[in-house]
Amino acid sequence: MFCQSPAPMIFVYWILFVYIQYNIMIEHICAWCGKKLTSQENLESTHYRISHGICEECKDIHFHANRESLNEFLDRIDAPVFVMDESGQFISANKKGLFAAQKTLEEVEGSLEGEVFECVYADQPDGCGNTRHCNGCIIRRTILDTFKTGESNLFVPVTIDKMIDGTLVKQMYTISTEKSGNLVLLRIDTPGSAQ
Repeated sequence: MFCQSPAPMIFVYWILFVYIQYNIMIEHICAWCGKKLTSQENLESTHYRISHGICEECKDIHFHANRESLNEFLDRIDAPVFVMDESGQFISANKKGLFAAQKTLEEVEGSLEGEVFECVYADQPDGCGNTRHCNGCIIRRTILDTFKTGESNLFVPVTIDKMIDGTLVKQMYTISTEKSGNLVLLRIDTPGSAQ
């Protein structure tokens, strides 16, 4: 037998845990200027951080300098991405996001998630965010969680009830969120449907 008492095994497991934790931590840096975005203490307090983000200075330059640079930035992302403000409204999207939602930028701007993704409940008289179904909306809860905590949410499975050609269809996605200042970037992946 390798170990005669549980104490050495506990120590082995602890060493393995520390090793895994140390190797999982990813330095979070600005993709534009290379500035470190999180201190080592912040990295240790979170279970996962993506490797690149955007610092406040670069966000101000690229997101607020003019509307064109935000859209140009978003179009460089090779996935459907939407940008939301603190009120929960979409303020922009990249071309892949617009294609996935089958919407124009004008249709997306100022809209809520149920309106953009054509949730069947968004068409009810109370509208998106105000029906009894909205409290359980994973998209809404994930976005609000990212606004509240500042933590990224990665590959969260969601289902949207949609009406397609008179048939109720469950559209399935995974979403990821990342907070930058007072904005949240919402990424949509793996569209599929089940009836």
